[in-house]
Amino acid sequence: MAFKRVIAVSAIVAASAMMVSIAWANPQIADNPIIKSYTTNDAQSFVGIGYPITNDMYGSQGRAQFSDMVSALEEQGYIKEKSEQLDGSNIYEKPSEFWQCIKVDGCGQYYWIGKNGNEIATITLVGKRNGEGHLEVVIKSI
Repeated sequence: MAFKRVIAVSAIVAASAMMVSIAWANPQIADNPIIKSYTTNDAQSFVGIGYPITNDMYGSQGRAQFSDMVSALEEQGYIKEKSEQLDGSNIYEKPSEFWQCIKVDGCGQYYWIGKNGNEIATITLVGKRNGEGHLEVVIKSI
């Protein structure tokens, strides 16, 4: 029985190590104070969700978090491949409707895509409703 227990524990430890390898590879992202929680689906992906942003009608908190996260990834060696920062259109014209616009496809979007070796990272602002949203970071092996 002791032999089976050692094998079972070894398998659990190995599986756990694989699941957090992306988080350990990116401690500045996983431990970043902007990130409220994160998940690792396998050794190939990391998804971090930022703390809810509220009472941010003009998007200043969201833009600051976005900029801070871009800087954190660039410090880790990620190089920008593509970025879009559109926060208005004919749908929502008022600057106070930043998050509402970000929520609607075709209105506005904030995203940054960068690559570091065999990893690709995407940072996105996600709108929930007027004045509310959060930041999302996805890192995947390619």
